[in-house]
Amino acid sequence: NISPQLGYRFSDYFAAGAGVGLQYFSVKTRNAYTGEENYRTNNGVAGLNIFGRVYPVHFLLIQVQPEINYTWGKYKYRDNTPDLKLESKMVPSLLLGGGVALPAGAGSLNLTIMYDVIQDPRSPYSTHPFFNMGYNFGF
Repeated sequence: NISPQLGYRFSDYFAAGAGVGLQYFSVKTRNAYTGEENYRTNNGVAGLNIFGRVYPVHFLLIQVQPEINYTWGKYKYRDNTPDLKLESKMVPSLLLGGGVALPAGAGSLNLTIMYDVIQDPRSPYSTHPFFNMGYNFGF
C-alpha cells in the first residue's frame, strides 16, 4: 500500500488535504486436507481521497476522509478452470477515526485508528477498525 497525502495546517486546530492511494495484494487459497493451492486471488485498488483533521487538543486529532477507489481483480485456478476476472468497479469509502500526533523531529508522528463506515463489500478496508501511521513534516 502506497498512499501519500499532501495537506496544509490552517491553524492549531484544523488541517486538510488530499491524497492518492495504490494497493495490490495476492492471496493463495489451499486445500485444507492436501495443502495444495486451489486458487490465487490478485486484487488492485487505485484511489483518490480528501481529508480533514480537527485537533481539539494540541496532540489529539479527529479525522474524516472520504475516498473513491477503482478496484479490479482476478481468480487464477490451479486446475484447468478458466481464470475468473472480477468486474472493475468504483467503490466509495468514508473513513472516520482519531488518534495522536506525537512530536518527532521537525514534525509529528500520527497514530490513528480508522473505520470505513460505508462498508462496501469491495472496499479495500476490513469490516473492523484499522491502525494507520503517518508522518507530518513541519515547515
